[in-house]
Amino acid sequence: MSLSAILFFIRETFIGLKRSGLMTIIAIATVTITLIILGLFLLISVNLGKVTDDIVSRLEIRLFVKSNLKLEEIKSFQQKLNNVQGIQKVTFVNNADAWTSFKSSYDHLNLESYITENPLPHSLVLKLDRYQDIKPIILYLKRYDSLIDDIVYGGELADRVDIFRRFMSFSGWALICLLVLASLFIIVNTIRLTVMARNEEIVIMRLVGATDLFIKCPFLMEGFIIGVLGAASATALLYSVYSIIISHLIEKMPFFPFISDSASLIYIYGFVLITGAIIGTFGAYISVTRSLKKG
Repeated sequence: MSLSAILFFIRETFIGLKRSGLMTIIAIATVTITLIILGLFLLISVNLGKVTDDIVSRLEIRLFVKSNLKLEEIKSFQQKLNNVQGIQKVTFVNNADAWTSFKSSYDHLNLESYITENPLPHSLVLKLDRYQDIKPIILYLKRYDSLIDDIVYGGELADRVDIFRRFMSFSGWALICLLVLASLFIIVNTIRLTVMARNEEIVIMRLVGATDLFIKCPFLMEGFIIGVLGAASATALLYSVYSIIISHLIEKMPFFPFISDSASLIYIYGFVLITGAIIGTFGAYISVTRSLKKG
């Protein structure tokens, strides 16, 4: 492609944007809103996934064994559980160590003044490979009622976080699909107005032998610019707002593993920019293809 053709495309692109000034602004604004919601959804989804993974990594099952069991019996049971599929590691916690740790955690209560004997039993702490295995393993452990006094686990919390993440994913993608369709509709009509305004020029270009691809190029560039401008605006707003919000969240809740590293964020912002360019170009392609067929 010659330099003169490229310059012609660029000139015609900006003429088209100027002719449909109001519709162009509306199209850019719609793309911006769509991509802001897309970006927010991705940021929330990634952070929820990180929090869920963190909860799962800390998820454990604690078995309080019967008080009449000997240490040899507990060690034998521990060895048996270590061979169960889905259980990563089994740790024995002596009741004396557990009681010392408990008292140090609540030393302000002065427990020794009214509790003379250690009330805690020996326990086993089970670390799992996957939190999805927790329910089958709990069912398996219930076979050993003669050895286990009580079972404590936090599977409900992980399940609730995972259900919330799935709900956010479904509702988020549904909303984004609707907004993408709205953006495409507005871009299609914006480009169509430009095509209609240049109908006579297009007829002349066809008469002198211009191909459909040559005619389409300025309109595709117009859609591309609309998409990129909308995406750039959305990315700038997302970056500013997220930076402020995440700094406050990290300060208030430092124990939550929020996404703040630039590598992860660059992928998200890059995805938003690429999506904007695709929406704009695809919308323009639909519009100009349909218009040229009718012509």
